[in-house]
Amino acid sequence: MKRYLAASLMLSGLSLLGVSPAGAKVLASKSWGPITNIDNNVSLGSASGTTGWRDDFGDQIYVDFSSVKDRKVNSHATYGQVDWAFNGSYCYVSGISEGGGSISCNSGWYGDGSNQTSRTNAEINPAELRKNLKLTADSARAGSKVCEDRGTFGRDKCSAQKIIGFSY
Repeated sequence: MKRYLAASLMLSGLSLLGVSPAGAKVLASKSWGPITNIDNNVSLGSASGTTGWRDDFGDQIYVDFSSVKDRKVNSHATYGQVDWAFNGSYCYVSGISEGGGSISCNSGWYGDGSNQTSRTNAEINPAELRKNLKLTADSARAGSKVCEDRGTFGRDKCSAQKIIGFSY
C-alpha cells in the first residue's frame, strides 16, 4: 500500500509516532475527547481515545477508546461505537447479457460498517476497534461516538461523532 508522509500530515494535529504497545508501527495518530452523550441536560456517558493509522500485518485505521464511562445510574449500559468510511474508486458489474456485460465505476466516500465496544454500567478501559485499509481507497475516516443502549425496542441515544481521517 502506498504511503506518503506528507499525506499523513494533511490532518492538522496528527502526530508521527514510533511503535505502539502491541509492537505495530504507528504511522500517525490523533487523540480526542472527551465526547459526551447528553439527553435533557443529563450526561449519560462519555468517551475519549485516539484514532490513528498503523502497520500491523497490513495497514489499519484504528480507534483506541482509552475510556468509555457510564455517567448515569440506570439500567441502560453505555458503549463506544465507530462508523468506518473510505474514499476512493470502486467498480461493479452493472449489467450482464448474452453478448457481454458492462461495468460501472464510482468514486467518493462510502460507509464500511460499524464496530462497538462491550457494554458497561461503569467504565471500560481500554478498548480497541480497528479496520483494514482498502486497496481501492486513498482516504479513511473513523467516526467515534458514545451511546446508551436503550434495549431491543428503544433507539439508542448517542453523542455526536468525533470524525478523524487521513489520506494514504
